[in-house]
Amino acid sequence: MENMSSPLKPGFYGPVTATLDWCEANYQFSHYIAEMANSFSNLLTIALAVFGALAATAQSLPTRYVAGYVGIGLVGIGSFAFHATLLFQAQLADELPMIYVGSMSLFLLFDNRPGYGVTARTRALIALLLIFDVLFTWS
Repeated sequence: MENMSSPLKPGFYGPVTATLDWCEANYQFSHYIAEMANSFSNLLTIALAVFGALAATAQSLPTRYVAGYVGIGLVGIGSFAFHATLLFQAQLADELPMIYVGSMSLFLLFDNRPGYGVTARTRALIALLLIFDVLFTWS
């Protein structure tokens, strides 16, 4: 199969504008998907996120757990978009949700007090992580 990664034949979405380009040959199998394996491997992430959100809902867990699974699903969607297009905007849709879900995971890890109430500690954790996320996004 012809390798379509040459600069003379950009993919369907135009030239590569992302700051990262992984080890796969670009547009090797399709004019529409830049990195086939990296793109489609994210379908498992999306499926697991849907399964987790449904399980958390069925077990009547607090909304923050469902939100965490939704965040993981958004990471999968953003990563699929990035690896399919290799556009800078899609790269941000891949990387920023990873930071946000990491912050959400830290919140869930460190907010380990009994019960589901919102305490001063919970508010402080949320505020610190939001400040970090805003500064990271801004940088």
